[in-house]
Amino acid sequence: MHDIVGTMFNKRFMEELFKPQEMYSKKAMRTVFDRLAHASIMRLNSASMDKVSLCSRPSDVLLVTLNHVDAVKDFVSGSPMILLLIDHVYHLLHEVSIFLKDKVQNSNGRFSLPVD
Repeated sequence: MHDIVGTMFNKRFMEELFKPQEMYSKKAMRTVFDRLAHASIMRLNSASMDKVSLCSRPSDVLLVTLNHVDAVKDFVSGSPMILLLIDHVYHLLHEVSIFLKDKVQNSNGRFSLPVD
């Protein structure tokens, strides 16, 4: 389990994943999650996969993701190195990095809107 989680939460992979890019369609998202699940010994039933597909808003995806990351963190609680990788993912999830990089949002969460 530690090997799978370590690979999934690899810092370089996560930073690439969080780079600004076009949003995936629901079908493409399902394919990504399906391939991720089947690339390991892990198997997901269709009900679990449907939870991701049912997310209609980005905030829903974020909440489901945070819930799953919390569960993964419990699985690897005995591995400090992997917990550091997961903490890095939490940091990426909580900072809306696209807004921060574009200076639309400050590090305290407030938005910086130009006054014309």
